Amino acid sequence: MPARNGKQYKHEIKEQINLLKEQIILLKEEYRFAPTAPDKTDKRYIAQCLMSSGKVPPKEGYHRHHWSYNTEDALDIFYLKEKNHYWAHCVLDYDKDSGYYYNKFSGELLDTKSKHIRALVERRKIDKKYRLMVG
Repeated sequence: MPARNGKQYKHEIKEQINLLKEQIILLKEEYRFAPTAPDKTDKRYIAQCLMSSGKVPPKEGYHRHHWSYNTEDALDIFYLKEKNHYWAHCVLDYDKDSGYYYNKFSGELLDTKSKHIRALVERRKIDKKYRLMVG
């Protein structure tokens, strides 16, 4: 096999890069038109639309957390710091049919705001006691 000079090598690399770019463009097009559009009848989608309508203002450094995704509760949220919001979703399971969350550990349906907050507070105490959560 003959040795390649620097120009030849650079040209081959550029061709490979261009092929990869074309593949990426094709993949993006496939993804963009894939049937991943939100289900507009999903309670979470409706609640997010209502919340982003400006009726529930964001607070700097905080995330808005829904305790329920039912339409009547869609604007009834509370604020959590980002890491606590992520943690909350790690200890809760969403039930699409009811629009409420379940406590992952006890299985309790959290169908009121007070139950939801109580479950998070109790779980946070356990996690802090056993150092399962930082912060």
